Amino acid sequence: MNSSSCKSIGNLFCKTEKSSDCNCSNNSRQSPIDINEPNINLGKTDLLKVDYNEVQLKKYSDKEKYHSKTEQNVLFNGYIFTLVNVHFHRISEHMYKGQKYDMEVHLVHKAPDMDEYVVLGFFIKLVDKNESDNIMDQAAALQDDAIITIPNLEDRIYFIYKGSLTTDTFIPNVEWCIFQEPLHMYISPENREKHGSARQIQTTVYASEVLTFTYN
Repeated sequence: MNSSSCKSIGNLFCKTEKSSDCNCSNNSRQSPIDINEPNINLGKTDLLKVDYNEVQLKKYSDKEKYHSKTEQNVLFNGYIFTLVNVHFHRISEHMYKGQKYDMEVHLVHKAPDMDEYVVLGFFIKLVDKNESDNIMDQAAALQDDAIITIPNLEDRIYFIYKGSLTTDTFIPNVEWCIFQEPLHMYISPENREKHGSARQIQTTVYASEVLTFTYN
């Protein structure tokens, strides 16, 4: 990461124009991690604002990933990030207090003209059809065209930390926003196996660097 990107449009831990004053060039900040919730919730904040609810998706022809048919944005730390892909992992990549969930969905947002990202992550608990939240099931089933609905985020607890993409190129310019409460989804066993596997847990982020907030 060069000194110009070190000015950081989304980065909570590095807000300086001087590369010597920050460790953004340190590629060791890797994801996913085991989230051990700190004792203090910093409360409600407008740090993260999701500016969409229902999203129409189109599947990439050669991948288990989707892109949005229309521009969808989040506002993070005062800057706009645009949704660039949605994908699932067939076991959760992150852990919460040592626990893995059945799956995890990532909504990846990218800053305009810069390799900086904000990723919303939701744990998934697999349930029977009649117990599903019915909000992302079409995408999880890998339909060519799918509609997903963002759950009501009000008062949901989420965790923020600076990490990396979990697939090649593993760029360490990612603000992760992981929501504590899992989604309930139905996914057939054959469709579940089509999704990507999880990267192993990384240990290069200090627990004290994981911040806890309540969505406002």
